[in-house]
Amino acid sequence: MFQLTVRSALIPVVIAGIFCGCGGGGSNEKLQKVYPVTGVVKYQGQPVEGATVTFTLGGEKSRTAFGKSGPNGEFKITTYKKDDGAVAGKHAVTVTKVETSEPDANGIVPPDKQLLPERDADLGTTPLTADVTDKGPNKVELILE
Repeated sequence: MFQLTVRSALIPVVIAGIFCGCGGGGSNEKLQKVYPVTGVVKYQGQPVEGATVTFTLGGEKSRTAFGKSGPNGEFKITTYKKDDGAVAGKHAVTVTKVETSEPDANGIVPPDKQLLPERDADLGTTPLTADVTDKGPNKVELILE
């Protein structure tokens, strides 16, 4: 009899949880406002094609955004949907471009080779930053040395 009473008491709690959307995240997550960001990546004075550019905003508004550079080194940043931009604030910026390796005759795959300076690829050592503002234009020139 006691088990039936506990189950009866839990059913409304479970149903209320379902209807209230308890559990967080998912499609009910509030999206932060983003602002268009464009830029160019250059290494040794030349535009870099195929580099992955990552904007990382720390703190309370922590959010990451990405872009891939085209033939002229130009990129657009994406947070939620293609080329929508990044959240306002000062971002640490990393830039990577790797050459993937094929397995040798023994099936051993050598590590990928970073084609750009290692310091610019690591969030802990990159000197690159970008300030994204609601006023714009948010045009970033990333000069790698």
